[in-house]
Amino acid sequence: MTRQEMKELQEEKVQMQQIYEEILKEQRRNFSILGHDYYKKVTAEPELIISGLTSYVEEIKEAEVKISKVQQQMSFLDKALQEPVDNICPKCGKLMEAEAKFCSACGTFLEVEKEQVKENVCRSCGNTLKAGAHFCGKCGASVSEK
Repeated sequence: MTRQEMKELQEEKVQMQQIYEEILKEQRRNFSILGHDYYKKVTAEPELIISGLTSYVEEIKEAEVKISKVQQQMSFLDKALQEPVDNICPKCGKLMEAEAKFCSACGTFLEVEKEQVKENVCRSCGNTLKAGAHFCGKCGASVSEK
């Protein structure tokens, strides 16, 4: 899986989570209305216990089907997000290993996403940096942000 594909899957998962939350919210609303109307009808006219409440029951059943489908999609996305991440060279398009820093075909520097970079680690050699360091003590690379 490429870094770009990983990012797309993560975005899709966020969207699925939002859909899931919206469905759950709607279901809770329907449960609330159902319970309130049921209580009113049962206390006023006990013989009308079911009458008039079937639409809420149907909406709740539909929401349960939707919830199941969204949960399946989220489970699929979770599994896909566990796959190894590869790089694609932005210049020539060659597929590279996740750890690659330079393209083996054209030599282009492969950008490392900021969220993957540890602040106390050299971007060039991975050496642990001391607080406040401006250059790596192992390879001499500049530590400053690009």
